[in-house]
Amino acid sequence: FYTDANTNLNAPDSSSIITSVMLSTVEGSLAYTPGGDFSRYTSLLMQQTSSTSRQAGAYYQYIFTSQDFDSPWGNLYTSVMQNNRVLIEISDGKGDNGYGGIARVIMAYSLELAVDNWGSIPYSQAFMGSNNYQPTYDNDKALYDTMFSLLNVAIAKLSNSNADPDAPGGEDVIYGGDLT
Repeated sequence: FYTDANTNLNAPDSSSIITSVMLSTVEGSLAYTPGGDFSRYTSLLMQQTSSTSRQAGAYYQYIFTSQDFDSPWGNLYTSVMQNNRVLIEISDGKGDNGYGGIARVIMAYSLELAVDNWGSIPYSQAFMGSNNYQPTYDNDKALYDTMFSLLNVAIAKLSNSNADPDAPGGEDVIYGGDLT
């Protein structure tokens, strides 16, 4: 009698909420890294932009602190790739090809940004939390092979998304849920 007392029959399935919220979070964070940190640092150091005040003014005068350039790494690994890894796991668990395909395209692009900026990075052993605090670095070639593999799976999933339990919509801030 009491087992269903706290079940709200009008509430949506929490896994559908999680995928839609995570997708927009991942896409927004992904847009910030190349459009925010990378472009800001590059344009200041290449003297395409100028500033005389605050943080950008210090960069323009080559005044940096140890944490100034940590932001893109942390953003790509936590806000984008870690959340995206969870999105892939949830989507695959539900058989949700639309979200799974989109997440794999985003993961491939995130890897491309990271490899092009830093070279060898942890990936195959990353995102394990307390199970592995020191993941090994994967070499560039292996990471590019991983990107192509992710994209091949993404193409297959996006081509077979007709029977998905949830379809991406407005929370897909890049394409508005249009999987084609």
